[in-house]
Amino acid sequence: MDFKKQYIILILLFIFVSSSNSEEKNFSEFLNAFGMKASNISGYGFYYNRRINKEFQIQSMGLIYYYVNKDEQNEYKNFNYDIGLELQRNMFKSQSNRWYLMAGAYYYYDDESDKSSENSKTIVNNSFNIGVGLGYEYHYKRFLFSLELGYKFFEDHKVITETGLPAYPVLDRLTKIGLGCGIGFTF
Repeated sequence: MDFKKQYIILILLFIFVSSSNSEEKNFSEFLNAFGMKASNISGYGFYYNRRINKEFQIQSMGLIYYYVNKDEQNEYKNFNYDIGLELQRNMFKSQSNRWYLMAGAYYYYDDESDKSSENSKTIVNNSFNIGVGLGYEYHYKRFLFSLELGYKFFEDHKVITETGLPAYPVLDRLTKIGLGCGIGFTF
């Protein structure tokens, strides 16, 4: 199933869940949330969020991706996955808004190969990211929209293999601004 079909199914699921509840509830009555998120602090993909108590929530997320493109002379393959975890502490909550402090981390693996009749190149990357920041969540009925801003550290351990050369490692370490955004629904 391609990404567009998955995205349409997820949107239809959001609509069904939000319309299946005829009475209006305050978002703080729900313990769980599910959705999609892109965050270079705590990970990419589908997430599950669980409220632990009035002050804390924990969120796990992940994604698996595989892509192949072949023609007569070239072959490109990419396989990657990530798994992340985020702890959120509420700072302010109202009927439809929530501000929170967050700390998150994720592990990312990427195996990318590009082969042609003359050359080939493979890059394998093991990356670890960790960061802290501030998040904002807006709730509309059972939908939620989130934004995060923080500071992160990441470390990439790459091994690069090219035709005719021995494999060589590359280590990148960097700190920078981290951003995230997500959409989900509560249940």
